[in-house]
Amino acid sequence: MSSPRVRPQQPPQSLAGRSPLKLDPSEGIEMESIRHQDLGLG
Repeated sequence: MSSPRVRPQQPPQSLAGRSPLKLDPSEGIEMESIRHQDLGLG
């Protein structure tokens, strides 16, 4: 996990191409948790 983070030259392209919204791990987790809650409550 530290290897890809140490090289912020390749990961950015892959991450940006895959999901530009999930740039931060915290944001992705929060979004996922919110979606799960919405599905469970809805």
